[in-house]
Amino acid sequence: MKQVGCFHDKVVVAVKKWIRTGWLVMTCAGCIELDAAPRVEVPDEWRHVWVLEQEYFDDGPVPECFTDSPTEIYFNTPNAGTCMPCGCSFSGATCSGPGFGCVTDLITTDCDGIEKYKPMTASCQVQPSVQTGRPAYCVLTSGPAVTAPGLCDGGVSSVVGPKWGRQFFACGYGGTDCTNTACLGFPEGAFANAASCVTRPGELDCPAEWPNKRVAYEKGEDLRTCSNCSCDTSSIVCSGGSIQIFDDGTCSNGLGSTTLESMAECKLIEGYVDSGGWSFVALPGTPSSEGTCIQPTLSGKVEPVGARTVCCR
Repeated sequence: MKQVGCFHDKVVVAVKKWIRTGWLVMTCAGCIELDAAPRVEVPDEWRHVWVLEQEYFDDGPVPECFTDSPTEIYFNTPNAGTCMPCGCSFSGATCSGPGFGCVTDLITTDCDGIEKYKPMTASCQVQPSVQTGRPAYCVLTSGPAVTAPGLCDGGVSSVVGPKWGRQFFACGYGGTDCTNTACLGFPEGAFANAASCVTRPGELDCPAEWPNKRVAYEKGEDLRTCSNCSCDTSSIVCSGGSIQIFDDGTCSNGLGSTTLESMAECKLIEGYVDSGGWSFVALPGTPSSEGTCIQPTLSGKVEPVGARTVCCR
């Protein structure tokens, strides 16, 4: 079977002049086959359509078919998509105070050979008295440690990206009167630059005369999902903190105090660490407000439904 293009007779036959008024949608009974008319021969079981191919847009405009048929819409190139970035909210972490050490002798004027004290919580630590007359040099020896990592709430993500990369708009003949022929129109309007194609359901080889193959789909089931963000609370770190040293055994400020705040400063604190006893309190560090937020992962894909082979010239 063949589908052929034809012109409509709109002139006086006696003068044997034919003025082309354009390709029209007609029944075969209204077609006059002319030797000069271009022909569209379509293989058996295939259907001729004029096709526009473009990038896919969600809810984009649909070009109007120039025949009496509705515009057919097909899709191509399922899109993998990506996941929308999200954040994490960390809370409740706590820190110890920094570690420190002191040395008391008649020779040392720096902090070599210090006696180290472990990081402490904010409670008064009473220390034994030292021999009077010996100066004390103290320095922070380590930063504060995480005592509790706290909690974290991972943010919600979603799939970003349309289901498809490409879409096809097809305009064909909608009549049913043509058994052996079809009255096809010259493409016009939105389809003025459309490609001449044949189409058939399924994934098939193209006819030799229509070599440019594409497989399109009627629809697709979107099975893409994104996980939520997740948290790594072990990434929380502590900074700051200090050691306050008192010149008594009760961590009161009645006899004065001094503060260690740096791991780089070996501080002379003579007058506080002495034979009258001394004490200290560790002021805790500050946990970081942000830790490692593990971004979402994408799973699933767009499952195409209703394959259709489109072959164009």
